[in-house]
Amino acid sequence: MSLDSLLSVAIGIPHLIARGCAYWIAATWNWFWNRTFTFADAVKSRKFPQCSKYLSMCLVSFIPNWGVYYLLTAYIPFFDRYKVLALIAGVGAGTLFNFTMAALLIFSDKSPQHNKRLT
Repeated sequence: MSLDSLLSVAIGIPHLIARGCAYWIAATWNWFWNRTFTFADAVKSRKFPQCSKYLSMCLVSFIPNWGVYYLLTAYIPFFDRYKVLALIAGVGAGTLFNFTMAALLIFSDKSPQHNKRLT
């Protein structure tokens, strides 16, 4: 069971709000794993500024993630019945956006944060 399903079904939080809450928990968790494994070869910058920058990027990437989920569940009855499939589609859209932006802006040696440390 996914976290948003747990929040929605077990606790009774409306599914769109549960989806939003689960997203921010996952975003913080993903920053840790990206820093530790995915971009382990990138120069390590200070954790708090990097995490803040990553979560700010996630604020933007929340749009394709939640937007795809919302549009599918709001306008296509099939996805309203099978919300987990809409969740998968939204996560896919958000993942593509997140990875691209993280590679270019957060963990890149060309990022403004990294260049500032070098001067």
